[in-house]
Amino acid sequence: MEQDTFAGKILPGFNLNGVQIGAPQVCGAIRLVPLLREPGGVAADLRLALRRYNEPVAQVTVSEHRAYYGFVPHAMVIRYNTDDTPVAAWGGQLEHSADGKQRDYGFTSVRLLERMAKREDKNQVRLLPLHLAMEGFLALYFGGPEIAWEEYSTQVYRTGFSPRSESVAWGTEIDGLAEALRVFEIARNQCGVLLFVADTLASVFLLPHPDDYRAMHETLLQDFYGELLAQYALMYSTVAPAVAVPDASTVQTAADLRAVAAGLRADWSRYGKTLAAALLESRPLRTQTVREMGPFRLSR
Repeated sequence: MEQDTFAGKILPGFNLNGVQIGAPQVCGAIRLVPLLREPGGVAADLRLALRRYNEPVAQVTVSEHRAYYGFVPHAMVIRYNTDDTPVAAWGGQLEHSADGKQRDYGFTSVRLLERMAKREDKNQVRLLPLHLAMEGFLALYFGGPEIAWEEYSTQVYRTGFSPRSESVAWGTEIDGLAEALRVFEIARNQCGVLLFVADTLASVFLLPHPDDYRAMHETLLQDFYGELLAQYALMYSTVAPAVAVPDASTVQTAADLRAVAAGLRADWSRYGKTLAAALLESRPLRTQTVREMGPFRLSR
């Protein structure tokens, strides 16, 4: 089988430059923290759209002699311009656009797709986001030890890796997540979200444009999460308040109200960064360029 290497550039860490952390909303054990862009920071020359698949299973051809089967509920379609001009709005025409072929087996149907990232037009690329998430999950839980112990190496050489199994939970299995996504307000200029389950970081979802996020808000239910997070959602009925509630008696004028609101926004931002410290701290990240797209780069 062809070796899938991951030798890429080392980045110093993940950052949220140009993104503000908004006021969190809490429902039971679910805390959603909006990620906001100022109007001047919204990318108009790079847009993402959602393409849904109706088939329960997809076969993705990775190379001439290799393919994999999996649950691929949707793809993301990237459109971009190289001259800094805005990308035209799509509407809903890409929701069910033709992509690959459909094979009907009677009891089920399978979507046949080519490549994980496929160029469909001069300035249009289709990618399968859940595949990248699965690769990260497998690398985290199924890699060998960093230290090549002699006994372990001997066993692997003789018998191969021991049978392993890990399970994940779909977003629909996270107690309270569907309700939170249904009732929570999408903030103005919101381009993404930090999702916490029992104040444990479960997902970071950030898009270039607010309209793109509105269209893909519900796809958090189709992502998968660690099984432990599903247990957290059942164990904890609520989470602690994000910040202290200000004393209303201190507000006498509109200026006082503005000052209190500014203080709350600053506290919310600090609290969100504290909860996501494990992600935002300087930790080396390995990245691999998948495709160059004019001034943009698709990496994993």
